[in-house]
Parts: sequence; C-alpha cells; structure tokens
Amino acid sequence: MKKIILLALFAFTAITTSTAQEYKVVTSVESIVPSGLGRSRIIDANADRDFKEFTSEQTEEDNTRNKSKRSDIRVKDFEETKLLNFYNVAGIRFQNIAANDALISSKLSD
Repeated sequence: MKKIILLALFAFTAITTSTAQEYKVVTSVESIVPSGLGRSRIIDANADRDFKEFTSEQTEEDNTRNKSKRSDIRVKDFEETKLLNFYNVAGIRFQNIAANDALISSKLSD
C-alpha cells in the first residue's frame, strides 16, 4: 500500500512539474500630471513577438549593430484599460489609488 501511494505521489509530481507554464505581461502606467491632464492606463498586448528576431550579439570580432526596424517591433493590437490619475489639483488622491488597485487586481485575476 505504501509503495502504491509513493508511486502515485511521484507520478503526480512528475506530471505537474512537466507541464509548461505560460506568463502574461500586463503594464500599468500611472500618470502624475496634476489636474487630471495625464493618462493612466493598463496596457495588455494581444500580439506575440519573439525577442530572438530582434536580438543581436556583439563580440570583439563582430560588432555590427542590430538592424531591426522599429515598425517590425511595434504592436498595434493591444487592450487599453483606463485608470484614474493618482494626482489632482489638491494632491494625491488615495481613493483613486484604491480604485486603480481594484481594477488591476481584477485584470490579473481574469
């Protein structure tokens, strides 16, 4: 019985560690421009890019620059979520910080 439990535990551990993990990057940009003139946003890119296409390695023998075009790297397919600005005429708005935290938490949970 102990061998079966040990074997099952080993198999479960092997299965859970062998599954690939996927990560999603979400960027929060917080504006600190007074009077509500800034733009605070959550940015979530919908397009995938492979960094290897835009990476070059420089050595003493070969120090040629990376010739990637900015237009090839740029992503035009993204999701933008409006956030409240931290700062207004009266100073820092802690209610806005709490509201932004709730939005960011909701985005990450989803």
